[in-house]
Amino acid sequence: MKLQFLAAGALLLAVCSCNAKNEIKLSFAPGLDHPDTLYIEHNLIENQLNAKSADDLKTVIDTVVAKDGVYTFPVDQAGPSAYWARVSNKAEASSIFNFYAKPGENITINIKQLNPTAFTATGSELMEGIAKLTDRINPVNEEYWKLMQTDDVTMDKIMALTAKFVDVCKNFVKENPNSPAAVYALNQIADDDSFGDLYAELTPEAKKSILFPVTQQYFEQFQKQLEAQKKVQGLQDGKTPAPAFTLPNLQGKQVSLADFKGKWVILDFWGSWCPWCIKGFPALKDAYAKYHSKGLEVIGVDCGDTDSDWREAVAKYDLPWVQVFNGDDRAVIEKYAVQGYPTKVIINPEGVIVNVTTGEDPKFFDILADYLK
Repeated sequence: MKLQFLAAGALLLAVCSCNAKNEIKLSFAPGLDHPDTLYIEHNLIENQLNAKSADDLKTVIDTVVAKDGVYTFPVDQAGPSAYWARVSNKAEASSIFNFYAKPGENITINIKQLNPTAFTATGSELMEGIAKLTDRINPVNEEYWKLMQTDDVTMDKIMALTAKFVDVCKNFVKENPNSPAAVYALNQIADDDSFGDLYAELTPEAKKSILFPVTQQYFEQFQKQLEAQKKVQGLQDGKTPAPAFTLPNLQGKQVSLADFKGKWVILDFWGSWCPWCIKGFPALKDAYAKYHSKGLEVIGVDCGDTDSDWREAVAKYDLPWVQVFNGDDRAVIEKYAVQGYPTKVIINPEGVIVNVTTGEDPKFFDILADYLK
């Protein structure tokens, strides 16, 4: 599950229809450092949901100078929009605030704390709710940032904090099913197994939130994930033949899975962009060295890379097994219901799948050893 802590300075803003100007007024509490100028980037939420490329977003950047300590900027009248406040107008600049707004609304936001961010909001039920949720999340944020400053960072500790974060968001949804902010809270934990049940608890009032279209898209993805999980379970019934495929190797020769029938095979779905894939290479090398002479083959199926990035990674990490290039093709990925990276699939000499392991899990090698005894 991806970490979704509200990073320092990250928050959502919106506006309410308090006057005809439809303005967002943003200020900082006394004593907080802030620049004289902010750059406000925004694009329509609808465009974000449907964009196939960066050009589809039609991003606009406005320059806003503080007047008497207040940044005032207009709401995009074309529709509900996502906004980012940045200290630079450069494309690669990080945002210091995130917010949403829709036509006809106006809100006043006061930033009362940074690192992690806390704020007060008036004039918007959505933002008032998000402010309350942020106050609940911040103790977890503070634990996270303190941990990151130490030399004692472990995956167990990160996952424990992630669990705390998820619990805060889950409880907020359960306690506030009518609130538009419940939709925001639910969007933060779209990868959690509880997402489907919590989605069902949202009331029609909550679904009026401008963020609900995002939630709907997450829900569709959640349903697809459930279907993929069922498919993975079916693949491991000990009766399912491994789906056939043919892909090019480093020399450009077409390699088919059928070429390896009669041997134990590990399919390793990976990418050079995946740190957990790379972390698992040493253990996979050990298994390959131990079992290759006994008939085990490993086929690395590269996904999501360019041809050059793939070749560079194979050389950099000195991967000794068969390598084939899949790139961005979804066909093989869907056949094997790959839900994350790395995914390792064990195929027996009869060409039948006996195990699918998603993620870098040391238990995979215990499972492999049991099969190869």
